[in-house]
Amino acid sequence: MSKRLLRWAARVESFVDQVWYLPLLAVVAAADLFLVVIPTDGFLVTTTMLRPKKWISAALWLSLGSATGSMAFAALFQALGHEVFGDWVANAATDGGWTRSTRFVTDYGAVALGLVALGPIPINVGVFAASVLEMKPAAVFAAVLSGRIFRNLFLAWAATHAPRYLRGARGVKAEVKAIQEAGKDLSAS
Repeated sequence: MSKRLLRWAARVESFVDQVWYLPLLAVVAAADLFLVVIPTDGFLVTTTMLRPKKWISAALWLSLGSATGSMAFAALFQALGHEVFGDWVANAATDGGWTRSTRFVTDYGAVALGLVALGPIPINVGVFAASVLEMKPAAVFAAVLSGRIFRNLFLAWAATHAPRYLRGARGVKAEVKAIQEAGKDLSAS
């Protein structure tokens, strides 16, 4: 690992200890509903690997942010109406994944949205489908929160336990050892 990368990791690590960091993670997760490109899973994994004792609170904050962003998106969509999002709806309607997601949410409602939030695919499509189908924003919040809590708790738990499992994996053992030694060298300097 380069010294520059190690310095950057140390800088990020210093932010993890700040009181405002986890609420900021929630804001980032909420913004992901509108921007679609924010790697919230990466932030969660990085945070929990840097501070394993914060894995539960990091997962809960990220889940809360994701659910709040989903509710805000649904409320905004319903307040502004379909006309404002007309091109987006028209483009999405031609996509096969959109059609399946919409049908799934239509048939099973909030339960389907919770399952979408639990899964590995981005929840944007599910939230958008729920918004088009005029699911109440509070129901969107509850469905996304229930799915994301389980998903994020699992991801955070896995991130805290991965180094222990990776240490014994063939082909990875030397890499993990080198990373750990580099981290010790960095903290010593």
